[in-house]
Amino acid sequence: MSNSEHPIPWITTGATPEIYQAIGMVAEAWAQLEHTADYSIWHLACVNHEIGACITAHLQSLNRRLQALMSLVRLKLPDSPVLPKLNKFIGYTDNLARERNRAVHDPWMMHGDIPGRFQVTAERRLVFEFRPDTSDRLKNLVTQIDAATMDLNQLMIEVDFQMMPLPASVEIPPGPSSSELEPDQS
Repeated sequence: MSNSEHPIPWITTGATPEIYQAIGMVAEAWAQLEHTADYSIWHLACVNHEIGACITAHLQSLNRRLQALMSLVRLKLPDSPVLPKLNKFIGYTDNLARERNRAVHDPWMMHGDIPGRFQVTAERRLVFEFRPDTSDRLKNLVTQIDAATMDLNQLMIEVDFQMMPLPASVEIPPGPSSSELEPDQS
């Protein structure tokens, strides 16, 4: 079958260069997010990158990486206020993963001059149809993935801050009394 033939006569395989570029941007943004999760695991596990990579290379999804990260945070900081945030982040990125998988793994085609994906899923019900899609939506997905990477970085900053020991010799002076904070009425 050539690049333009498809068993459904009104559909041609392939998409526009803009769509292909946007798909590449989605894949690259996702790779950055996964790498950030890998690095976070190596850091919390206190292993060098090469040793850590021998482990995380076998974690086949972002969800598995984040579950491992959650376990490490829970081990090191069992009462951390980061735990519910990380749990919420895992749920959010599960939805992003579905969108990323559709963008990267669905076959792209044209219905006349309209680009789209042929989606085949069977989660609770069968979906077997052409779904129009745009490079703008894919670029928006890239923005969401990039924001998730920044969110993960922020969560790790919080974890690092909580793991920092306070020096034993530092005394925190008492703050001003409430009367000292009131403005002078004279």
